[in-house]
Amino acid sequence: MKITKFTYAIGLTVGFTLLSACGDEVTNVTTKTVIETVATFEKLSKCENDNVGALAFVADSAKTYTCTENGWVSTDGIDGKDGEDGKDGADGNDGKNGKKGTKGADGKDGKNGFACITKELSSGKGYKIVCDGDSVGVILNGEDGPRGKQGEKGDNGKPGDTGEGCEMSPRPNGTYLVTCSNASAEIYEITPTPIIPTPNDSTSIGPTPSDSTSIGPTPSDSTQVATDDPDCAGPRLWCKAESKNYNYRVQTGLDAGYDDSGYWFSYTDDADGGKSKITWPVKLGNEYDEYAFDPVIEHCQGLCGTVTLDKGTLDRNPFAGVGFNLAGTSDGSTLVASTIVEWYSICITYTSDLPGILAIGVGDSLNQALRYDLPHVNLPTAATPDEKCFVWTDFRQTGNAGGAAISGPEAAARAVSFYIEFSSNDGDSGDFNIISMRKN
Repeated sequence: MKITKFTYAIGLTVGFTLLSACGDEVTNVTTKTVIETVATFEKLSKCENDNVGALAFVADSAKTYTCTENGWVSTDGIDGKDGEDGKDGADGNDGKNGKKGTKGADGKDGKNGFACITKELSSGKGYKIVCDGDSVGVILNGEDGPRGKQGEKGDNGKPGDTGEGCEMSPRPNGTYLVTCSNASAEIYEITPTPIIPTPNDSTSIGPTPSDSTSIGPTPSDSTQVATDDPDCAGPRLWCKAESKNYNYRVQTGLDAGYDDSGYWFSYTDDADGGKSKITWPVKLGNEYDEYAFDPVIEHCQGLCGTVTLDKGTLDRNPFAGVGFNLAGTSDGSTLVASTIVEWYSICITYTSDLPGILAIGVGDSLNQALRYDLPHVNLPTAATPDEKCFVWTDFRQTGNAGGAAISGPEAAARAVSFYIEFSSNDGDSGDFNIISMRKN
């Protein structure tokens, strides 16, 4: 709002009657008081001696000022003190309670819960958690700590007594009897008591699965693969064409009930001081097991890798290989043996830059009693896919490990695993691919 400066006269007339002592003449004097109005205090006129007593009104503060010897001074009075607060009024009466509402409808029943169990991974490196039939996660075992320093060499032991010749014969319950030609002709039954292996030949089969005292189911027919690929024609235990249908395990038909048979595993000579390794063309693992071979099998249309042999501190040729268990386990921990004698023979199609063997594993206790001299056949190098078929009498031990004796048919009567192992000179390396396996 614009304020216009203006001056006006207040019509205050003060009449005085002055009586002169010198005569009867009367003089009327009229005094007018003028109030100056300005917009702001800064716009007041100067307060000087000739206008002491003048009044002025400042619009923005709505105050009146008087010109004094000390300058312009507000004529407004001092603000009075605030009055005391009044007392609080009395509380009102409580209101009446409202009427009770009607009962709401019952909520719907919640979903039923479900139980969870754990299953050991086929690699033995952890467990998968299965809830309501579906896997929801994996718990892996902790990694092994660093290898400790090698202890000092002990004194040589005294020479042992001369050994005696022994023979093994299978029993109906799946165990074996060892008959030794001593004077009493006493018969011993092989038990799970460990016998420390001291192999002295170049063949050293691993790993060492737990032993079993039961024989698995009678083998069923292997999978019929529908394909034009000659490598996969007819019934197959394993074939590269099956990987297209996400079948990543060997179809042994011998599963012991825990659904963990036929899964591939790998092993090297590291436990014996070697430094050999297998390099895979793609990263291992699926949603359940970080060591699963699914990506490799899809990539290779088979099971392939590169073996690098490093003797390390071994006193024999270095080795590395792959394998699978025929029946798996019945409880997730103990491997079950099966009879595969009625298969008559086993055939394998493969390529390999290194020589290898196909061996029959018979469980930890028997493997140790044999000092890991397992019945096996040789697999020569093969630049192109080559199928080799073998009857059980073709599988033989080297005979120079110093352990118990067992024939190929006897091993087939209580087989636990198959091993495909590659071994050669220190520093050698080469590629391999396991394309197909079948039985006759």
